[in-house]
Amino acid sequence: MKRMNKDLVLMFHEVHDRLWFEKTLLYLGRRYRFIDFDGISSRIKNGSYDYPVIHITFDDGHKSFYEVAFPILCKHNIPATLFVSPLVVADEKNYWFQRVKYFEANSFHRYVCDNVRTAFTGPIRHFSVQSILKSLPVAKIIELVCAYEKLHNIPNQLFLNVSEKELVTIRDSGLIEIGAHTIRHPILSNESNATSQQEIVKSIEDLSAMLSCKIRCFAYPNGLPDLDFCEREMQTLLGIGMDLAFSTEPRGIGNHENPMKIPRIGISKGNPLFIEGKILFAKQWDTFKTLLTKSTESNERRKLNKMMV
Repeated sequence: MKRMNKDLVLMFHEVHDRLWFEKTLLYLGRRYRFIDFDGISSRIKNGSYDYPVIHITFDDGHKSFYEVAFPILCKHNIPATLFVSPLVVADEKNYWFQRVKYFEANSFHRYVCDNVRTAFTGPIRHFSVQSILKSLPVAKIIELVCAYEKLHNIPNQLFLNVSEKELVTIRDSGLIEIGAHTIRHPILSNESNATSQQEIVKSIEDLSAMLSCKIRCFAYPNGLPDLDFCEREMQTLLGIGMDLAFSTEPRGIGNHENPMKIPRIGISKGNPLFIEGKILFAKQWDTFKTLLTKSTESNERRKLNKMMV
């Protein structure tokens, strides 16, 4: 099979199928050379290697990273970067988007629409609840989630993410770079200047204190440039000396990349043919999804942003 020749950063979230993950890594390893954080940093700053390279990243710090992905990465000596919220790790309380998965979907959708409709200039019930929530400041999202849990007597959930002890073990492996992913997982572009800066800076400071090491990288929640973050956030990170910041702009690594918005392609499933297709057509993937589903979350959110009061 022909080599794919674009240098890549791939993004995973949860991995529950050990066999699929291992087969995926072995498939990628036949086409790329896996590089660590220093390697991708050098690639961004100094230009291409003589061979195609790939760096693996994980967002959020779901427990499946420690239980499933981490042992396989160690087995094959494949480096990666893991992005976490220090508050989620320290408090062992799930992210807001993990908590809403336990809710009855139609009921929660009605609840959100009833409580935020005045924030928009038109009807919003035909939009998904995730799109609506991601159009709001994180304090409002958490207020809605907490109020719904109280109203329906929803008990505390099983903690879904890595613990502080597990994170220290991951750090001590020497194989995994650990980066910051904000405090409360907001859509940074929805926040005030002060809140945006605090979410970035405090997450880096608190994670550094937790792990007793320098934090060199950051991943924007959700991560689409100009929708989830903008120049303001990049300047904040530059100002505190961050080495690299990762987006979810779906494409390979080109020449002269901005180190504050490194593109990544998300992978969550599929056989080698599917994965190769997603890599090759990453830029067009949302267009394909729109043709199949009539809409995507990013399209819905752009419409909602125009409707904000």
